[in-house]
Amino acid sequence: MVLSEVGEMVKEVWYDIPRFYHGIGIDEYVVMPDHFHGIIIISDAAGPAPCGRTGAAGSAPCGRTDEAVGAATGGGTYRNLSLSDVIHRFKSMTTHKYFLGIKNGGWPQISGRLWQSGFYDVIIRNEQHLEGVRRYIRNNPANWE
Repeated sequence: MVLSEVGEMVKEVWYDIPRFYHGIGIDEYVVMPDHFHGIIIISDAAGPAPCGRTGAAGSAPCGRTDEAVGAATGGGTYRNLSLSDVIHRFKSMTTHKYFLGIKNGGWPQISGRLWQSGFYDVIIRNEQHLEGVRRYIRNNPANWE
């Protein structure tokens, strides 16, 4: 897949998740023309967000515990985010940046919403399941028509 400007923006927002949300990491992902797949890691809030692993479009950045995280989470008081919180923030930020791209960058406007209202989630409980989900995500572009 060759990403459009909108796809590149979605990828950048994905990479920013662990930088701004303490205890949240990212794993394998893929930006598709009409949808997105990604693995979010929710860890204990007692340490820095885990480093993302190499995903379909490159290596994800590590989390931080400095003032940027404190500012993003309310001045250093860490609150565990739920998966719904993370997805909501991801969708909100990409939607905001998308409309800025339409206004200032001449991006094409879609009819309807950028994201569907819900999301499909699966709890990954073991390494074997994790590898299967990673494989599904990596192979998704080859299976898309």
